[in-house]
Amino acid sequence: MGDFQISKYVDQATPKLFELCCRGSHIKTVTVRIHRAGAEKFKYMDIVLEEVLIATVSGQGAEQGGFPVEVIALNYGRIKFEYSRQRRADGGNAGIVSGGWDRIANKPFA
Repeated sequence: MGDFQISKYVDQATPKLFELCCRGSHIKTVTVRIHRAGAEKFKYMDIVLEEVLIATVSGQGAEQGGFPVEVIALNYGRIKFEYSRQRRADGGNAGIVSGGWDRIANKPFA
């Protein structure tokens, strides 16, 4: 299990992420929330990381002449995935399936 990587466009968060990386600042919790495309933007995945350090912030240039992209690598002590199932009939929430790992204690984390 390696660092958790996020690819994103360069934006106003970039300088602060770079600074946190250089300082070696500890971040208690980071949550990455993923939504389905569409009008209602149903949340279908939360990825929760605890005991986080920003390992790297690296530029990747621009995508096909567009905006510059960067990759953020997050080193973490614990990670948990929470998948929200969606009912086909009406698109509502049909419960959550979760699983995770505590790298510090080397055991499941939920």
